[in-house]
Amino acid sequence: MSNMTIRQISFSDIKPLSKIILELYEEAPYFLTFKEKPSIKTLILILSTKVAMAEDKKIMDMVATDAFGTLMAECEILPKTGKNIIGILVKKEFRGNGVGSTLLNFCIDNLRKLGALEFYAEIDARNHLALSFFKKNGFKQLSAVAVPNSDNVQENETKIITMVLR
Repeated sequence: MSNMTIRQISFSDIKPLSKIILELYEEAPYFLTFKEKPSIKTLILILSTKVAMAEDKKIMDMVATDAFGTLMAECEILPKTGKNIIGILVKKEFRGNGVGSTLLNFCIDNLRKLGALEFYAEIDARNHLALSFFKKNGFKQLSAVAVPNSDNVQENETKIITMVLR
């Protein structure tokens, strides 16, 4: 997408990102890993921590904005137990035009320059948008595991798909 800026997350992104997260939760709660709808206070705490961790280079957390500075998407990559775990969210009206793929590839390319070899995404099996998105961007399914229900659905267990990009 033209006129898109990619930059590190900042404290000024907390309010618009909180709004996007709440919109995603309303759209489909299983898009996110919250057990219940998060409060604004909870989101501000979580996002403030993420901003601080990104500033300290403990995680990579980048956002994409349009020419007017509107936050369109966020991509975080967490170094978890030797893996690079990816989380990405794209505001609904910006899906399908390359924003997510551009942001994802920017983050992966920069971490590859630092020596990262593998990237993982852990996705709720009901999240067909994310499964399709990661597959389109070269990820392959590594495993599918049923875990005890830990989110806000009625089923007894949730199937988590792990995808990998090598």
